[in-house]
Amino acid sequence: MSLLLINCDGIIECVNGSDAPLEYPSLDEALCSLERAGVRVRLMTRLPAVDREALTGLLGSDCTVSELPGRLEKSEFYSAMKLELSLADDEVAVFGCDADDVPIIEAAGFSAVPLGAAIDVRSSAYYVASGAPVDSLAEVVDIILRAKA
Repeated sequence: MSLLLINCDGIIECVNGSDAPLEYPSLDEALCSLERAGVRVRLMTRLPAVDREALTGLLGSDCTVSELPGRLEKSEFYSAMKLELSLADDEVAVFGCDADDVPIIEAAGFSAVPLGAAIDVRSSAYYVASGAPVDSLAEVVDIILRAKA
């Protein structure tokens, strides 16, 4: 695995809808550990700038945040990103939770979704993580780190 692509819209929506603290230091450390292990992390979002700031504060890492412009399909973004980074599908892990993530979930070498994703999204993924989106993401990062060890 060379890249973890995270659809972070569901993560920020979950956090914005809860009273939980906006700090997950263990997730930040996990994402940094991924990068130290040679796995790049890229966040994709359609969120407005204020939520993108909250997202980078939440994750706390130096991940690249890619804003999806207008009506650009996620599959188009995924293809362009792979070309830009010279990656094949089997080098990409995807964490998503939305119906429009399904094409990239199915294309990636490894894909994971949180338990709360819709059934059609869960059925398209390789792995269904337990818990809320932030906890699920931490679980997926742990799986990738174990596989890299």
